[in-house]
Amino acid sequence: MSSHDDVTLAGEPELVTKQTRGSRKVEGRLLPGAPVGRYMVLSRVGAGGMGVVYAAYDPELDRKVAIKLLRGVPGKGSFDGQRERRWLKQEAQALAKLAHPNVTAIHDVGEHEGRVFMAMEFIDGLTLGQWLEQRRPSASEILEVFVKAGEGLAAAHEQELVHRDFKPDNVMVGRDGRVRVMDFGLAREATNDAADPSVRAGTPAYMAPEQFLGTGVDARTDQFSFCVALWEALVGRRPYEGETIASLMDAVVEGRRLDAGSTAWAKVPPWVRQALERGLEPEPERRWPSMTPLLHELQRRPDPRRWVWMLGAGGLAVLAGGTAWLARSSEAERCEAPSGSIAGVWDEARRDAVARALRGTGAPHAEATWTRVEAGLDAYATELGEIRHRLCTTPPQDELAGERTVCLDHRTRALGSLAEVLEGADAMVVDEAVDAVTGLPELGRCLDVAYLSAKVAPPEDPVVAERVEALRGRLTRIEAMTIAGKTEEAMEDLQPVREAAEPLGYEPLTGEIDLAAARVRARRGQTKESSELARAAFEHLLAVGEDEAAAAAAKLLVAQLGDRQGRTEEGLGWVAPARALARRAELGLGFEADLRMAVANVQLAAGGLDAAEQELHRVLELRERLYGPEHSTIYPAALGLGSVYAQRGEIDHAFEPVERALRIAERALGPEHPDIGAIVLNLGNLYVEAGDLERARSLYARSLAITEGVRGPMHPQLVLVLNNLGTVEQRQGDLRRSLATLQRALSVAEATDGPKSPNAALTLTNLALVQQRLDQPEQAEASARRAVEIWEQRVGPELVHPHAASALNNLGSALSTQGQLDAAHEALERSLQAWEQLAGPEHPALIDPLRGLVMVELRRGEAEVARVAAERMLALQRAAGASDEELAFTEAAIARARLSLGGDREAALSEIRAARQRLARATAPERVAERDQIDQWQLELDPASDR
Repeated sequence: MSSHDDVTLAGEPELVTKQTRGSRKVEGRLLPGAPVGRYMVLSRVGAGGMGVVYAAYDPELDRKVAIKLLRGVPGKGSFDGQRERRWLKQEAQALAKLAHPNVTAIHDVGEHEGRVFMAMEFIDGLTLGQWLEQRRPSASEILEVFVKAGEGLAAAHEQELVHRDFKPDNVMVGRDGRVRVMDFGLAREATNDAADPSVRAGTPAYMAPEQFLGTGVDARTDQFSFCVALWEALVGRRPYEGETIASLMDAVVEGRRLDAGSTAWAKVPPWVRQALERGLEPEPERRWPSMTPLLHELQRRPDPRRWVWMLGAGGLAVLAGGTAWLARSSEAERCEAPSGSIAGVWDEARRDAVARALRGTGAPHAEATWTRVEAGLDAYATELGEIRHRLCTTPPQDELAGERTVCLDHRTRALGSLAEVLEGADAMVVDEAVDAVTGLPELGRCLDVAYLSAKVAPPEDPVVAERVEALRGRLTRIEAMTIAGKTEEAMEDLQPVREAAEPLGYEPLTGEIDLAAARVRARRGQTKESSELARAAFEHLLAVGEDEAAAAAAKLLVAQLGDRQGRTEEGLGWVAPARALARRAELGLGFEADLRMAVANVQLAAGGLDAAEQELHRVLELRERLYGPEHSTIYPAALGLGSVYAQRGEIDHAFEPVERALRIAERALGPEHPDIGAIVLNLGNLYVEAGDLERARSLYARSLAITEGVRGPMHPQLVLVLNNLGTVEQRQGDLRRSLATLQRALSVAEATDGPKSPNAALTLTNLALVQQRLDQPEQAEASARRAVEIWEQRVGPELVHPHAASALNNLGSALSTQGQLDAAHEALERSLQAWEQLAGPEHPALIDPLRGLVMVELRRGEAEVARVAAERMLALQRAAGASDEELAFTEAAIARARLSLGGDREAALSEIRAARQRLARATAPERVAERDQIDQWQLELDPASDR
């Protein structure tokens, strides 16, 4: 995982004890066989902003259909939710009345568990966006498909239906060739009143001015979106662009279009250009009156003789340009043809050396890494050669030749430096190699006039300029070492560079050295030192106008202060300077995506889940637009989104982004890369939360195999995997296997982190629980007491830490089993107080210590204390959505306490018997233990009972 995209992984070690948070109602994803109305789910097809799509079977008509289960409205009360569902059903029912070959047919509309669903025709094919990307059709094919989609829009408009979100992803091209428009009228922002006709909805890239302004939408709004999409398909970019939604909105509202004079646009037939330009008028009344005349114009054929004349004119233009071409030809022959090799930088000798080095590490993922590294560096070298060749044969007519040369030379050095570092690969370099290749500086910047114009001029003295460039070359190598994980060597090389730079007195270089040092410190986890160096770098670079590097320093401060040091507000305070400098340096959307990723990590660390989600969605949008939906930069953002959903308890929503992250990472890194082990571990945590322990156990076993294969049998990263695996084994009742797994985890933790480390304490806590279940209370007490002592040394006697609170709870349980009731009472009270300080008085984590206290107080004869504790526990369980099995013990305990306080014996016995009956078929270890306790109470009250 790239260093700048580190995210908080979903489900950070939450499986420390048997059930620290109580039960949670999880909205499960629909599994194959699940009913939705009369339909049976077959498989999940995909998800979008409006809902989740499933393939399903219609048993009444014996056909396959698509079920779209529309998303609810988060945060709305029951009245608003009912109104929203009513509106969604009305919209869907209106659409169901529309029958047209170019509109997706709606067969049925209904509700499923409070959410509206639509049963639609199942289309085997591609979205229009996928079709354009994969088919690469001709202009005439594009026009033909878009006209069909336009006819679908026109038919809907005749029924007074407005789409509101026309875009390529809302059009399907079936394998049968038929084009269908889908998702009419459903795209409205959930926070707006569904009855308001001016609701602002849609995808910003395709939105009309009136949607941005909220002044009302009609059929002409869809016409505008249609013209944006067709323009994009024909030209290769949309007519309006902006780095932010605000700047995009300004361009759309003001009618500032791009590409009007581009070569691609010039190739579009003039009648098509004119038709689209009218459809893109900012004022709706100036557009085509409806889709019908627009489609007619797009299909118009010009006078053939006129078109032949135009081609002839074009031919004359080519001939007229021939003289200039001949004049340049002799010079062009000297320009080196591009290839995937650059002598001495990335050539066959260097390629062989890197392959040997990576394979020589013996890492299980070395071969997969080499395959990806070779492809990436070959592609980079090829593109670099193509740019140099293009500039050689057709030099731009401006005064930036020197800047271009410097820019390309820097990229060439970066490529050579990385290859050199890879030649000395060790296990750490293998882990980081693919990310290092992905992180090579963007080549297209060297052709960007605005970017080059913003660069600071080199020193005027040619001798100083030469020395500065030489030192920058050494910095490039240091940066390559840093990205590849060779931070110790990078630290050693920095000092002589700094000493050589001081006499030159060139401030930009001083700032660049500080920034390089800050990055090395950041990779080594030295956040305080990194922040100080980044501040110094920022001040140097800002003062001399080196905006690109200053923006990078500000972005680093966002991460180091806000995420790593937990100084949220201070870290976020660097976002505005970073963004302003990036805009001035023309750094583009790639920098904006990276900055937003840093902000998302800050928000995740601070618990700002809503803000983190917003940023992560924007990161995904930007990176998908820049690099495509399967690029390696996508998976850290997808994983972060999964973490947001998991921390909210929205487990059904968390699966999709985490599974997407896994799929992309496996393709980008190979199946045995250590990042895959981490993602698989987190996916296992999601399955634990969803209650599928067998699937979780399988994923933990895979994570263990990957991590052990890469790191060896004694590495600290194994401790968490083994703990989670052992905890699931315990919850499945496989206690002997769980004991062995956790004992191994303890030996690894003690050997790698030390016997008094947090990892050792975590493992001892879990080990105590298993030993207690195996009827080994003395061993359980010893394990739990060791864990408590470690935490007391680390966090103080109040033990305000979740793992410490769990250790106290397990200590209380072991002491209670041995009859040390006063000591057990003290441990459990401390656990309860710690959880109250950590999570508040109404958090489900309090259930465990309360359960222990109930049993201890009943045995101590403190029936009233036991009753109060049991009733508090019952309220927490119900608030957490506990099952009848989970409530059974608590209700029996309340009945037992009331009897001790003089309550009716037969009534108490009846309640205890009823609770026992609800646990008759329980298999979970916690429930079995509770059933045994109830059996003991029942036997005390009714010795003749057969239970």
